[in-house]
Amino acid sequence: MLQVNAIDHINMYVKNLDETVHFYEKVFGLKEHESGLGSSGAPYKIIGLSDSLFLCLYEDKNLGNVKETINHFGFHVDDIDKKVELLKSNQIDVLYGGVVDYGKSKSVYIKDPSGYEIEISSKFGGGF
Repeated sequence: MLQVNAIDHINMYVKNLDETVHFYEKVFGLKEHESGLGSSGAPYKIIGLSDSLFLCLYEDKNLGNVKETINHFGFHVDDIDKKVELLKSNQIDVLYGGVVDYGKSKSVYIKDPSGYEIEISSKFGGGF
């Protein structure tokens, strides 16, 4: 068995590269690390936090329903209640009526410009 420490990156197709990069910069503080054209000729950008989390974004203006490819992915945060206030102050729609309390952890769900659902959680792995 391979022992892993964390998710290194998530590779996603997005409808609008610049709009998506702006969203992740504004909401999560991710910064651009690399950009160019992929092997298919599609423009891409790699954004992330220093050396701990990366999103590899490839533009596909014809992207269909993202619900068919990824259910959601999660980010861990400290002080989730303050993060919810920040989301709302930036006019980011919070799904499912706000904070979802799972007992051991709390989560809030949002969508990015392409429709990918993002879980923002107070505990890694839901506190298991």
